[in-house]
Amino acid sequence: MLPRKLRVHKDEFEEVLKKGLSFHSAHLSLRGIKKSDVSPSKFSVAVSKKVAPQAVDRNLLRRQAISVIEKHFPGLKKGVSAILSFKTGSLGLSFNQIKIEIVALLKQSGLTL
Repeated sequence: MLPRKLRVHKDEFEEVLKKGLSFHSAHLSLRGIKKSDVSPSKFSVAVSKKVAPQAVDRNLLRRQAISVIEKHFPGLKKGVSAILSFKTGSLGLSFNQIKIEIVALLKQSGLTL
């Protein structure tokens, strides 16, 4: 689990959704906004009830995505607030498929160093 200081706060959440740049893959979307160059990057993962009606499934997808983000966190640019959200139909994905799509989105968005 990401430490609290590395998660997007409620106040920033709407700003990232409204003003952030958007990048999409088949089952995921990433919205991010550049804040500053000195602060650490912040991430959040959102899974709606439309994607996974049961909380167990939403939490599973969230934990898998955070696990991938944590592994790639040292190689990410600083000062970015980003929200990773799952699209409908992503409930049956394996961990490797989620990992591939997240890494591709990070590269596409230019967040990796």
